[in-house]
Amino acid sequence: MLNALKQLLVGKENTQPEPKHRRELAAAALLFEVAKADDDKQVTEERVLKELLQKRFNLSHEELNIICEQAENTADTATDYYQFTREINDHYSHAEKVELTKLMWQVAYADGHLDPHEEHLIRRVADLLHVRHSEFLQTKHHVSEQCNK
Repeated sequence: MLNALKQLLVGKENTQPEPKHRRELAAAALLFEVAKADDDKQVTEERVLKELLQKRFNLSHEELNIICEQAENTADTATDYYQFTREINDHYSHAEKVELTKLMWQVAYADGHLDPHEEHLIRRVADLLHVRHSEFLQTKHHVSEQCNK
């Protein structure tokens, strides 16, 4: 079963994920980037990240584990964010990009502390996704308020 899922996700030649899963992998990789931005990836951040991905993409437990493993490996070896943001810009609506920005804030705030490196990374990614500054601030403010309740 897991081998079939892996084959489904990465395709026949194990080089590129199938198009229907590239969206999930790109989003997951960006969320992993946020989690490790402060050089202190917390268990809480990873738990929240996985919950957000599972809820957002309606993934099974097995699919979630495979996508997270691939996304984390891809994020660890990436030299820039372009490969992820290009995929998102090509396949996400503007509203989905704003939602992804909100998810990034949720990962950043998961440990109860917003690190300047996390905020900087989210700002850079939001710019690359063509998310307006006002939307960037609104999503930050919304998530911050939720965390302080």
